Amino acid sequence: VSIAQLTGQQQQATALLDDIHQTIEQVQQKVTEQPPVKTLISIAHYVNSEKLDIVYIAGQQDFYNDLLQLAGGINAYNGNRIKVPSVSEEGIIRMNPDVIIDIFPEADDHHSDMNLVRQQWLKLDAVSAVQQQRVHIIERDYASIPGPRVFRLLPEIARLLHPELDWSDIE
Repeated sequence: VSIAQLTGQQQQATALLDDIHQTIEQVQQKVTEQPPVKTLISIAHYVNSEKLDIVYIAGQQDFYNDLLQLAGGINAYNGNRIKVPSVSEEGIIRMNPDVIIDIFPEADDHHSDMNLVRQQWLKLDAVSAVQQQRVHIIERDYASIPGPRVFRLLPEIARLLHPELDWSDIE
């Protein structure tokens, strides 16, 4: 028995699933011929200092990794033993991602200075993503909650990975 059945919301659940499947299909059609972009997704780190210390990133068994693959990316972290690995600046430099996406909840949910966060990343000037100005901070209230709304991140991530494509037809 599904939650939709228990709550009498089957029609709404079907519509939601249809929207999710349509978004996945639209994004995959656009990125299927594109080379995968090596990407690091940061999901947590200390932000009230000038330097990155320990950064928790999306591992291979994380829903962010699934979104990344659907968006035409490949995880810069290729280990598969740890769901949410932690890495140092040196580890990030060794991975050398082409894109860095730092996930934050809405600004009201944290009291971090996003300029300071950006400066932390920009100090990693040996990293391709920094050199190519492809460090992105995503602030969304649903960005760190693994529920149906997380699929709203898919087109946004795909746009960041493949800015050369026309995304005007996908919300």
